[in-house]
Amino acid sequence: MKAGIYAVNTNTQAVAAGGLLGLTTIVRRYGNDNCCNPVVNLANNNVTLGAPGYYLVTVDVTDEPTAAGAVTATLYQDGTAVPGAVATNTAAADSDATSVSITALVRVIGCATSTLTVALTAGAGNVTNYAVTAVKV
Repeated sequence: MKAGIYAVNTNTQAVAAGGLLGLTTIVRRYGNDNCCNPVVNLANNNVTLGAPGYYLVTVDVTDEPTAAGAVTATLYQDGTAVPGAVATNTAAADSDATSVSITALVRVIGCATSTLTVALTAGAGNVTNYAVTAVKV
């Protein structure tokens, strides 16, 4: 079963260090289970994965930090950081827009559903673009 989603939030989000980012819009989605429910979906501002298997996830974040320094985004699956799914860029000055991208392969086991979230683990500021793509492979 093939499935995928591309969801975004292009509205400015003020996010504190450690704060979660929220998605608001599904741009594209495809793939349903046998009961016509989307395999990947947007729920509570996060991406949900509803079928067992592997998913290739890509995250893009643009942040205008409130201070110079590191801006770090981290991908979480069910509240646990995905190993290696961390990206950092350094802002030379406050409001110096930085972009980070994460790519990871995550797994859903059995009949469980899974939720993907992203947090700014360093670099509080205004997130001006946030996009997530998840494709069942």
